[in-house]
Amino acid sequence: MKELIIKYHGDTLAAKIKYGLPVGEKAVKYAKCFENKYPPYRMKMSGKHNGVVLINDSGASGIHATYFSLQQINAPVIWIVWNDEADAAFEQMDLALLHRVKKIIVIGKAYLKLDYLFGQETCVEEAGYLEDAFRRALKDAQAGDYILFSPATKKIEGIGSSKELYEHTEKVLKKYIK
Repeated sequence: MKELIIKYHGDTLAAKIKYGLPVGEKAVKYAKCFENKYPPYRMKMSGKHNGVVLINDSGASGIHATYFSLQQINAPVIWIVWNDEADAAFEQMDLALLHRVKKIIVIGKAYLKLDYLFGQETCVEEAGYLEDAFRRALKDAQAGDYILFSPATKKIEGIGSSKELYEHTEKVLKKYIK
């Protein structure tokens, strides 16, 4: 469990835990979430479609959270992003990590930045809405691949909380689970 907390929160928290320094209420709260491996609305396997694993990571509320999620998957991934922040810091993502990302499907204003940053390394495609993104992802996925919906943002216009986004995503995914 401590390894996951360290991986999720980075070097600063890792050093505090290593040296026994106080880590604060937020870290303790997340530590309790990780007792069941992931906090709520993170990395939930929703089901499979023709051998393709569908992962709902609606709670990935930032670049680092999505990066953590991508680290957990050791198979080819089609990553669906829903991000309306045109200036989001996607350049912080490790290019070496993206070698397993077959395709990035983007809903929102972050499309241009993701295409600029990663378009030479992998296919970056724009989608209009979540159902369209999953349909496009399933078209290109093969058995053994993962489709990861990880928005990499805290706020999506028209959707209030991570819980609402998670529930909306689950409804969309139920149409594809076989």
